[in-house]
Amino acid sequence: MVSVVGMRRITYAVVGAAVGRKHRLVGCIPGIDRIESCLPHSDTLGAGFPSQRSYLKPPGMRGDYAHIGATNMTTIAGIKIPDSAMARAATQLVRDTESDLLFHHSTRVFLFGALAGERKRLKYDPELLYIGAMFHDMGLSEQFRGSQNRFEVDSANAARSFLQGHGIPEGEVELVWDAIALHTTPGIPPFKKPVVQLVTAGVEMDVLGFAYDEFTEEQRKVVVAAHPRGENFKEQIIDAFNEGMKHRPDSTFGTVNDDVLALKDPGFRRKNFCSIILGNAWNDSNYACTCNDPGHRHG
Repeated sequence: MVSVVGMRRITYAVVGAAVGRKHRLVGCIPGIDRIESCLPHSDTLGAGFPSQRSYLKPPGMRGDYAHIGATNMTTIAGIKIPDSAMARAATQLVRDTESDLLFHHSTRVFLFGALAGERKRLKYDPELLYIGAMFHDMGLSEQFRGSQNRFEVDSANAARSFLQGHGIPEGEVELVWDAIALHTTPGIPPFKKPVVQLVTAGVEMDVLGFAYDEFTEEQRKVVVAAHPRGENFKEQIIDAFNEGMKHRPDSTFGTVNDDVLALKDPGFRRKNFCSIILGNAWNDSNYACTCNDPGHRHG
């Protein structure tokens, strides 16, 4: 199959078929630096994101697309990396748009989340967990430097567009959206469905070290050998958070994210929830009840 963009000739091979859950994506192997109309179900991946129908290969793109359509199933620490065409497309997309740091972190989030799911004997769709893990930090990437949304919302919206583009049912799309949007909101994910729980569990293990001792030493070594943390991951992940949020400080109000800006930006001033309540426009004395009935039983 051949497409012409401007004066450049582009050849690509169709290697998948849109049949069933495991083959929703028509994958392409580009001859040069552009894929034209090879992902047929959606035109966008969210604001500021490359179009699926016209995906421009950035300068210095890591890797290539030769693996799309392959059937090599990778197993790490007993966890199989999803290998559907859609999962491979997600892997390549994250590889091409995020830093190595975030790519390896996101893959570890999937692996630690899946290991936690096995330990807790939870039933979940590993492909949805994989998409949630791989997209959870997408909002920190350069495509969203102009956004004023919480980065988690940008990440969740990108995943939603991607999944909708592959014909995933809306209920499953919203499950992944919740998993991503809530991953920095402590106390809520444990009461949600397993995919939501496990994205957060993977993030908390990899970034915060929560439940560290509930994973075996062998599991930790194998995961990190496959997807390295590096010697300075703790400092580097904080730097990555800061780079993705410093242009939108108001989006961190009420979240753990303001801790990042408080550490990295001496001029950052946290908003205070109680100060906002006490200083808002309501003048309660104007609305005080004067009925003299302690029970306020108004007729």
